[in-house]
Amino acid sequence: MLLALDTALGACSAALLDPASGRLVALACEPMTTGHAERLMPMVAELLENAGVAPADLTRLAATVGPGSFTGIRVAVAAARGLALTLGTPVVGVSPLSALAAPLLATGESVVAPAIDARHEHVYMALLDAGGRTLATPAYRSAGEAARIAAIATAALVGSGAPAIAAV
Repeated sequence: MLLALDTALGACSAALLDPASGRLVALACEPMTTGHAERLMPMVAELLENAGVAPADLTRLAATVGPGSFTGIRVAVAAARGLALTLGTPVVGVSPLSALAAPLLATGESVVAPAIDARHEHVYMALLDAGGRTLATPAYRSAGEAARIAAIATAALVGSGAPAIAAV
């Protein structure tokens, strides 16, 4: 069983996935801008209990590693690292940009531009092809630059930064 943790953006989230079937077993997500550190571990405990999964059943851990809130990223990474040390379980880092693109790529989009609003007419944006390969490195960009990159590739926009890019 895989436990995924995300505190990089405007929510505190934990999910249990069955890697063998790809099935989402359980999900908890609470919108918040502060308080991730106080809420994450109780959320994980509730998630495991409600799903009937023991910590020893976790075979892999994942945590979002950015871009996102510096403090938020540290919360999920520290929690995953602490669990990994306790359980002897491997940990992988996941970019929120890749996570945003994955559902669209799974439905057959050929090029996806995941973007996170960085405020002040800027975004964190990447460009991924149908195989999930990077066409444009994840970076902090002006909305105008991101729009030019997305337009050249005829990319589908996704994420909180998509409206800023589309407005250009």
